[in-house]
Amino acid sequence: MRKLEPLGVKYSSQEFADELTDLSNAIQDTGIGVDLAGRTGERNIIRNSGQYWRAVGLLEPGERSGKIRLTNFGRRVADHDISQTEFAAITVQTFKLPNP
Repeated sequence: MRKLEPLGVKYSSQEFADELTDLSNAIQDTGIGVDLAGRTGERNIIRNSGQYWRAVGLLEPGERSGKIRLTNFGRRVADHDISQTEFAAITVQTFKLPNP
């Protein structure tokens, strides 16, 4: 998403589908049982799970145009400026219920 965001690409685009396919192939032998390649097009992973990514602060909460829009936090995670441990700690510290 980080790579495609500056291009104004939509989640339903072929470019995003190609990135998910590449990622799916890259994690194929890791034992992670997620089929990212099959979650593209109009019924894509963000349309189905975007609420989760918004809730943890990675995607812009008000963005509904279908374009990839990361938050500053999401960009820092994508750029590996934040470790998995820091991500978990920040998420626990900032998560609010009920989540908007």
